[in-house]
Amino acid sequence: MKNTTPLNLGGFTGGYATAVNARGEAVGISDVGDFDETVYHGFYWSKSTGIIDLATLNDWSEAFAINRAGTVVGWSYRNTFDSLTDASDGPNALVCSR
Repeated sequence: MKNTTPLNLGGFTGGYATAVNARGEAVGISDVGDFDETVYHGFYWSKSTGIIDLATLNDWSEAFAINRAGTVVGWSYRNTFDSLTDASDGPNALVCSR
């Protein structure tokens, strides 16, 4: 069995990887909230950097994919009911690169 590194930015419920590229870099989603409030941020992880919070434009973010060049794609959005009906609160594209 290989050693594993927890993919958690310190929140209550933890996190998980959504994609791993050919270089072994991973991206995913991790809880950054506490017991009373669940908030998720996308993250980037590599053996050399460890886990890095990709932050957010709104309340939440999620990282879905990473290519060999290290470009990460995902989305950021508000965690409100209005985000379902108000385009200004809706999802925004999230693109990051190393």
